[in-house]
Amino acid sequence: MTPLNNVTLNSGGSCGVVGEFYVGALLCDSNGDWTVDFSSNEEKGMHFFWELFSVYHGLMLVINNSIQQVISDTNSLKVLHFL
Repeated sequence: MTPLNNVTLNSGGSCGVVGEFYVGALLCDSNGDWTVDFSSNEEKGMHFFWELFSVYHGLMLVINNSIQQVISDTNSLKVLHFL
């Protein structure tokens, strides 16, 4: 496997109809190809927490794959300001 040096981290979460939260993160290489991902279905909590949770796990994907450069993309302004 070719080492991933320049990736984009896309992360986010959404709330389902019955209050379930769906969170995830994925890494795309410089060609835009999906390389590594994480997803989870959670039952309770605050939306901000799960958005932050997805960024955290996305960054763990970056660390565990020894990636040296990353662009992080989130759709949560609250998370962006928190970071």
